[in-house]
Amino acid sequence: MELININPILDDVLEIYSQNKCWDLRNDVDFLKVSYNVIEKSAILIWQFPSDWYLKQYKIKESKKFLEFYFENVDFFEIDSSDIYGLKSDIIVLEGIHNYYEKKDGTIENNNFITFIFGNGLKVIIKADILRFQVISSFLK
Repeated sequence: MELININPILDDVLEIYSQNKCWDLRNDVDFLKVSYNVIEKSAILIWQFPSDWYLKQYKIKESKKFLEFYFENVDFFEIDSSDIYGLKSDIIVLEGIHNYYEKKDGTIENNNFITFIFGNGLKVIIKADILRFQVISSFLK
C-alpha cells in the first residue's frame, strides 16, 4: 500500500506519525465516521482531535481538528460488528491496528490490508492501493 503524508503503520501500535507529529489514536482522538464509496472505490475513516479524555486529562483548550484516513482503489472493505457488546459501548476508542486481515477460518492475508479494532469489538478491514492521511479543519457529516 502506498502511504501519502503518513509513516508506515506498525502492527498493533496505536500511534501514527505524519509530518513530524505523533497522533495517539487511542487516547488523544475520538473515532467519528467510516464510509465507503462504491463508485469511487474509496473509504474514509475520521477521528476528532482532541478527544474528551484528552481535554479532561490535560485541561488544555485545543481547537478541533479532524484526522482523515482516505483509502483509494479499495479492493476489499468489511465492517465486522460481531461483538456481543453492540455498537454503543466504546465505539470511539481504538484498541488495535493490524497490517493484516485475519479471516474467519484463522488464515492471514497481509497484502495491503489494514484492520482497525475498536473497544466494542467493531472491526473495519480495508485493502487498498493508496492511503492518504491529512489533518482537516472540518468534514461533511
